[in-house]
Amino acid sequence: MNKTILDLLNKERISVLSLILPNGNSHSATMHFSFTPEAFKFYFQTANSSIKVMGLLSGETTKASLVIGTSEVDWSTFQAHGTIHAISDQAELDKIYKIHYLKQPQAEQYKSDPETMFLEFTPTWWRHTDFKVQPETIIEMDNGAIK
Repeated sequence: MNKTILDLLNKERISVLSLILPNGNSHSATMHFSFTPEAFKFYFQTANSSIKVMGLLSGETTKASLVIGTSEVDWSTFQAHGTIHAISDQAELDKIYKIHYLKQPQAEQYKSDPETMFLEFTPTWWRHTDFKVQPETIIEMDNGAIK
């Protein structure tokens, strides 16, 4: 993974996550995120009563998009689309807890809440744009191929 992209993802703590609801509408929410660079997956802690999980509670997968980096000072963004699903396997959750609470320690207070659940987003396409340099730098990945 490119160092500039990793630096952005490690620095930022908040993203905008959008997904498709069962009725076909889209839904967007500002979300704290964590990620694993090895598998390049993103994790979100949320409540099982939130609108965003309406179509994911029974193990479904849906399309989603993600934006990280909205600062007018930094001028560096990461955009992605792919799939999202809920994680219910305890062994997977135990791994995610270590990743997520390292980046988002304030969220650990909700770990034992019965409404707390985790979502996993896997990009199939992403683009990082750095507008601070001229010409702007764009790194894009589509179905595993860096462009």
